[in-house]
Amino acid sequence: MRTDELEIVCFALALHLGIDPDEVDPSHRLDEDLGLDPLDLVLVVLRLEELGDVEFPVADLEGLRTVDDLVDVVRRWAHGPDTLRSEPLTAPPPPPRTESGYRLAVGAEPAWEAESRRVG
Repeated sequence: MRTDELEIVCFALALHLGIDPDEVDPSHRLDEDLGLDPLDLVLVVLRLEELGDVEFPVADLEGLRTVDDLVDVVRRWAHGPDTLRSEPLTAPPPPPRTESGYRLAVGAEPAWEAESRRVG
């Protein structure tokens, strides 16, 4: 019996590989049986993010060997407390600019001011 997570992983892999989802078995090795290299895996994960509206931490992809390993990670991501996105990710605002146009980190002071206090 296939779970929802297995179905979506097989679907994403099949789309990427151009094969029928039924040809993907949980025991298949991602590299040796399916021929995925690390870039292929990232592309499949991007597809999974689109399909499931979740964001996957790249660190969780290390050490994945089989389709079932990927299903386990997707299951953790899908049921984790902070993985579901209700709105698209946006970049944080840029740091404020000074009169000279240089960007400063919030709360930071220009180096020349800190140096003048240290010397004086």
